[in-house]
Amino acid sequence: MMTEPLWTLVQHSGYGNAGNVTFCRAVELRRLYTPREVNLVRRAGGVLLASYDDAAFAEMAANYPGEVKGLVPRVRGGFSTTKIDGLRIYVPTDEERTML
Repeated sequence: MMTEPLWTLVQHSGYGNAGNVTFCRAVELRRLYTPREVNLVRRAGGVLLASYDDAAFAEMAANYPGEVKGLVPRVRGGFSTTKIDGLRIYVPTDEERTML
């Protein structure tokens, strides 16, 4: 267990667990509990966020970039084959990484 929690973004459980294609290009935040999980995210090219608030902001920014209109989320980046809690780690674009 880590003393200070870190957060990351993973593929939305609506798709990853339930198979709802509406969420195939969506992310949700996930708390990281162990140094092993942090290392998995780093190696996968995911993002590490220092607080829940930072992660919630990043989640919304990734799901609804400026060009997305409506309710269906559409992230710009991709997903690693590496998983946290059974969900693929989100890998943002280089441009997006500077905003998250």
